[in-house]
Parts: sequence; structure tokens; C-alpha cells
Amino acid sequence: MIASSSLGRTDRRTVLFLEGPASPIFGRIADRLTERGHAVRHICFCLGDAVFWSVLTGRRGTGAPPRRRSDWYRGRREDWPAHLDAYCAREGVTDVVMLGDGRPVHAAAVEVAMARDIRIHVVEHGYLRPDWLTVEPDGMSGYSRFPLDPAEIRAAAAGLPPVPTKAPWPSSFLVYALLDLAYHLPNVALGRLVHPNYRTHGPV
Repeated sequence: MIASSSLGRTDRRTVLFLEGPASPIFGRIADRLTERGHAVRHICFCLGDAVFWSVLTGRRGTGAPPRRRSDWYRGRREDWPAHLDAYCAREGVTDVVMLGDGRPVHAAAVEVAMARDIRIHVVEHGYLRPDWLTVEPDGMSGYSRFPLDPAEIRAAAAGLPPVPTKAPWPSSFLVYALLDLAYHLPNVALGRLVHPNYRTHGPV
């Protein structure tokens, strides 16, 4: 579910993707944005990020968009805000997309983006109901713009199409487990060599 997002605007944007779900969704959104004439940037923090950005979701063949660009951040967490600030200035970033705003690198990114008047799009899964993604501007929880008044929520929903009763992309526990393994196994096996300063936001 998309609560609010401006990524479909017609003016040309430069959209920076940070860490996303262990799924192809961020890569596919990036391809659609590229097809619409927007510029896309991505920062990898770990091998799992690279797997889903370039390996498992990269489109090939006639008519496919160019191979997605990706930059790496291998520095220390305390140096990340300054690095991101300089990166956004250099690349002309207008929008930043991330999964959740609670992990340290994303919390810092929200602060940098707000200081630079960069649009923030925070994605979360299962926020309102299972199988749906929510996209909110500025952030979740205390930053959320989602109405608190039930009457306001009903009024906002009045003009929307009916809620589908069947998931458009059926999945299973096995699929989720395999996607998680594809993300975490490279980090466990080679992470200390490739990105020694990377720390997960929670236990793996």
C-alpha cells in the first residue's frame, strides 16, 4: 500500500536508494523510475545489498534499462552523515528511499535529508496489513503523516478503489526464507573482508 509518495511526478528527480527489503522490489522500482527519465543512485552497505540490487534483480536483454549504478559505503558509522551529506550535494539527490527509519544509517539519513530539503520516502512492510508495503513521506511513527482521526481516515479512503481480497503476488514462508538467506549468507561468509565496518541493525 502506498500511503503517500511523489516518485511518480513528471519533473526529473534524482532518487537515492539505501537499504531495502530482502526482495527485488527496490530494484524494480528503480528500473521504472529510469524508464520514466529519472536518475537513480544506490549506496551499498553490505554484500546483501549488492545481491538484490545488481545480481538477483538486474534486468537484461533487449529493451532492458542500463545496469543499475551502485556506490559503496565501507566507512565507519560515525562518519556516515558527513559522507552522505557530501554525496547528496555532489549527485544532486532530490529524493531518498529506505526501508524503515529506525536503523542507525537510516535515522542519520533522515536528518541529512531534512537539512537539505530532500524528499524522504520510508517503506515498511506489514505496517497496516500483511503482504502490503507502506510508503510514507518523512518517516514512520512520530514522523508519520497518517491521520489519527478515524473520520479523516475514512474520508481519505472514500475515493480509493476497493481493497483487493487476494494478494497480487502470492508468496510463502519458503520464498521469504530463501530471500533472507540470499541476503545474509554473503554477509556472514565474506562480510568481514568486503565491508569490515558494517554492522546490522539487529541480530541475524
